Order: sequence, then C-alpha cells, then structure tokens
Amino acid sequence: MLNISTEKRKLKRTYLRKGDPSLVLISSFITHVKYLGWSDERIKKILSDARSQNYNYLYSTLKRAIE
Repeated sequence: MLNISTEKRKLKRTYLRKGDPSLVLISSFITHVKYLGWSDERIKKILSDARSQNYNYLYSTLKRAIE
C-alpha cells in the first residue's frame, strides 16, 4: 500500500520543453511562478506578451521569464 505524505511537495525546477503544446508550456509556467509568489498582474503581462506572436516567441518568452 502506498503511503502518501501530507507534506506539500516542493517544486524544485520547471522544465519548459520546446515541442510541448502551448497549453502545457503555459500551465507549467503559471504553476511555477504562482509557487514563487508572482502577482497575477505580472503573470498576465508576461502571458499577454508571450501569446502575441508565434510558438517560438511564446516558448522563448516564458523560458526567459523563469530563468
């Protein structure tokens, strides 16, 4: 039987992989930055900019933001 700890799992690092669907990149990004305590306004601003162009721009913008 599995013993599942009630302790909150810690998010150590987020990996954004080129080739993953846009939705996966965005949800991974949001999960990571919310864990870090970013404000909703800051997240919305970056996502708005990232979605303004093509997939490569989305990927590079989100990658730069979490590094």
